[in-house]
Amino acid sequence: MDFLVMLGFIIAVNWLCLTLVWLISLKIKDVGIVDIYWGIGFVIMAWACLLFNLQGNPSVISHSQWLINIMVTIWGLRLSFHLAARNLGKEEDYRYAAMRKKSAGDF
Repeated sequence: MDFLVMLGFIIAVNWLCLTLVWLISLKIKDVGIVDIYWGIGFVIMAWACLLFNLQGNPSVISHSQWLINIMVTIWGLRLSFHLAARNLGKEEDYRYAAMRKKSAGDF
């Protein structure tokens, strides 16, 4: 049961973050920022999971769980910084621009 509650919590946190990023992308008309969130999303979910587990009993968090969170954080931040450096200040990715054009104002 605890696993399902934790899973629901993580899904809700990620859904909220993605919704905020999506709304920002609509405002600035550049869906490429959703790509930048991709790595950060894994970091947020990993730490949300760890914090959720800490609420029950902090002593159950093992060294390997801390290590995995640190590795996910390094990987996720590296990915997000890479995508930000590649995408920010440039035109919207041609794939997203094509979707925007095809949707005719609904995007």
